[in-house]
This record gives sequence, C-alpha cells and structure tokens, in this order.
Amino acid sequence: MKVIVQLAIVLPALFLVAAPSAVTASTTFAIDNDLFSGSGHDRDYTGGLRLTFNRSEELDWQAGLLQFTPDDSANLHKRQEERPFASLLYFGRAKERHLAEAIDRTTVSFGLLGLPIATRAQQAIHRVTGSDELSRDQDQISEGGELTARIGWTRYSSLLDTSAPHRHFNVVTETSVSLGYYTSASFGVGFTLSKRPQYWGSSRQHFLAYLDEPFGEISTGWFGGLRIRGVAYNALLQGQFRSSPTKLDRHNVQRLVREAWLGYATNLKGYRISYAIRANSAEYNRGPVQIWGALTITKYATTR
Repeated sequence: MKVIVQLAIVLPALFLVAAPSAVTASTTFAIDNDLFSGSGHDRDYTGGLRLTFNRSEELDWQAGLLQFTPDDSANLHKRQEERPFASLLYFGRAKERHLAEAIDRTTVSFGLLGLPIATRAQQAIHRVTGSDELSRDQDQISEGGELTARIGWTRYSSLLDTSAPHRHFNVVTETSVSLGYYTSASFGVGFTLSKRPQYWGSSRQHFLAYLDEPFGEISTGWFGGLRIRGVAYNALLQGQFRSSPTKLDRHNVQRLVREAWLGYATNLKGYRISYAIRANSAEYNRGPVQIWGALTITKYATTR
C-alpha cells in the first residue's frame, strides 16, 4: 500500500510545484486506468501514470509508469495464451521541429522493465478497489528489472483547418515509426471541434498513446481519432534479453493493431483538463479489445 500512496502523492506534488516554474512552459499530469472507462474490466493495459515537463513548444521531458495484467491471472496453465504481467518505468526526452504545415517530433526514452514496484502497486490497487487479488507467484516480463530503450519519429500534418462563427474544425494526420522495446509504424487521423480558433498543431495532443505524450495546448471542445499500427516487436508481450517464462511467442502477437479515441477538453481556473475513452484492438491472438479512460491535467506558466 505504501508504494501506491507514494506515487499518488509524489507525482501530483511534483506537478503542482513545477507548474509555475520559470524553466517550464507547462507541466502535465496524466493518469490512465481501465476503471475510468466503465468497462468493468481490469486487464491488458490496466493503467499508467505520466508526468511531462514542457520547457518550450519544441522540448519536453517525460517520466511514467505503465502496467499490464492478464485477463485471468489465477490460471497459470493459460500463461502462453494471454498477456503476461508486464510493467515499464520510463524517462524520455522529446524535441520538435515546426514547419509551415507540419511538425516533426523525435523522442528518445529509456526505462526499466519488470520492477517490483509495479507488482506491489497493482496489488494495492486491487485491494483498494475490491478487485480479485492478484496471484503473487507469477513473474512479470523481465522480472526483477531490465534496462530498455526506444527511439521514435513522428510527423504531424494539417489536412483540414476551417473556422466559422462559434465553430473551429481541424483534421490532423500522424505518421510515426518507432524502434526499440516497441518497434512499429503507424498512421492516424484526428479531429478537433471547438468554439474558438486554435493552432492546428495543438491537435497532436490528442494522439496520446500510452507510450508517448505529444505536447500541445487544448481548447475547449471535442476531439477524436483513429490510428492503424503495424507492430514488429513488443517487449511488453514478447520479453527482451532476460528469461521470461510468461512471455508470448512472436507468432501469438498481432501485427496489426487498430486504435480509436473520443474525448472532451476544457479550461478550468488556469488548468486545461481533458478526458477521453480510448480503445485498442487485440494485441495478441484471442486477446480482448482494450478499453480505458484517460484523464489529463495541464498547468501553464503565468507568462503564457
């Protein structure tokens, strides 16, 4: 219980302390959890915490913890048929280059797979929510900790940007490649519908995936999108160099994953708040659709 309490106190505290700092343009605290979606499930991408410090529109630093759990954690004989326990504690740096009708973003992140902190946090969450107790005798991917890394490149492009009285609508495309613990290529289309005009590039905020968080201001309004991703390697399913008895064989990993999201963003007393329902198709054979809720809170420096 101490671990989850510490995370719940330390990360929001860092968020509040760093938000008005002169060296940050904004600070964002985000939390994902399948409990926020109303699905009643606790499986697959079960939750995550992220803290992002934006020093400018072109540079930001990130830290986060991702957690994954099987649908049926009690049946050990099914370990080769469904997602294994997995976690990732990561730290990253992202830099952007702004062009006339495009934004290029490069992300480099390092992390640790399989830390005990993730298992204890999950067990604490299950006790608090009254969910089924997680089995303590199952290993997670890279049990005990293993270094990992990822580099990614993304281009956001303006496809449509229109304004009318009390309505602003824009459509943005995303093309992305990633190499490392998650090796993939993807293409997505997202929209934003707001009452006030906004810079088209701010829509990239809503392409949020659990492996990266683009920086961008949020205007009050609706947003949504679709993405298709080709996956060559996923260490959170397949393991890495260390022996992981619960890892999935590469033939059991789905190579094509579809994603969708829909949400609403608003301003509230100096904060930008957004909530979205997000869904992924199955990431492994016979796996379920993943559904979770994402809550993001951003505080901008007073000089903005």
